[in-house]
Parts: sequence; C-alpha cells; structure tokens
Amino acid sequence: MDAKEFNAPGEYELTMISETLSEPLHRIVNVTNRISNNFYAETLLKMIGKKMTGTGSYDSARVAVVKVLGEMDVPVRGFTQSDGSGLSRMNLVSPRFFCHYYAALEKSEVFPYFFNSLPVPGGPGTLKSVLQNQDQKRKQRIHAKSGSLGNVRCYAGYVVRANGEHLYFAILANNYPARTAQMQVGIEGFMNELTKY
Repeated sequence: MDAKEFNAPGEYELTMISETLSEPLHRIVNVTNRISNNFYAETLLKMIGKKMTGTGSYDSARVAVVKVLGEMDVPVRGFTQSDGSGLSRMNLVSPRFFCHYYAALEKSEVFPYFFNSLPVPGGPGTLKSVLQNQDQKRKQRIHAKSGSLGNVRCYAGYVVRANGEHLYFAILANNYPARTAQMQVGIEGFMNELTKY
C-alpha cells in the first residue's frame, strides 16, 4: 500500500468524529510552573518552535526562544537552553539572566498569568515545604520557580516588597560540597531574608 494514495486530494471524504480542545494556555502554564510538570514544559517549548518556525523541534524552539528574548531586550549571554524541562545538564543559565528575564516579563501583558502560576512557600506546588517554620505572611510574598537535580538547587522569582514593588532574585547552586539538606537551609535562609525588604 502506498501512503501517497491517502494524501490524494478529493478522493476521500473525511468525517470528524470528535474534537477535544486543550485547556487555555494560561492554565497549562499554571500546571507547568506550579507542580513542575516536565512533560508540559517540553511540549510548550516545541510548540513555540512550531508556532514561530513551522517545525516543532528542540532546534527550532531554541531559535524561537532566542528571538523572543531579543524582542524582550533580555541579554542572552549566560543562557543556553537544551530542553524545556531543565533536566538536561547542558542547560546553562546565569542568575543575571533570570533577573533580566523576570524584569522583562513584568512589563508583558501576560505577566499576571505568569506571576500567578508561580508557587508560593507553603502553598500548593513545588514550594509547599519551603520556609515551613517562617512567618506565614512574609513567606507568601515569594513567588518562585524551583528546579533541582543531583547536586543542583535553583530558585528564581519575585518577592513582593512592602511597597508593592517586585524584587527579582535567582539562586543557583551547583556541585556544592555540603549535603543537600544543609544547602537547602542556606537557600531558605537567604529567601527568608529577602522578605524583610
């Protein structure tokens, strides 16, 4: 059987049996960021590539992401993206990049959706057990995305200051000599200090 015969125009009349629409994009982003859904993250990255270049691949997605970052005036020095989930050890990102990116996002029309997709300590999602014994009101001012691998701990996001302005922060710890539990205590101590400003 030749597959070309199924692509012949006009020879077959197709009948739609069913159609399923996805959730709105902001809800997909909410799940992606809140619980760190790696499958969603990978799919979203490839969809960006498909939308902007016509091909849904990692290569096309990287081209598309760098283009969008340029349009946002975010310097890409210190940024190399290999996948959408952040699980590849080939991903290279600097704290400075995250802070520039988060500052640029704040000016975007989609910022409220993005901001609300970020977990807060003690709330549902990946920050549920972060800052457990700290002041409830203060820790709720942190909205951040976390990431972790073996000997890697990262947090980047916003702290809502007392005057309502946002403080951008990024903590990236790699190949640290301490135990992960010790590193986590240090990171959480730093995040707690940020809530005092």
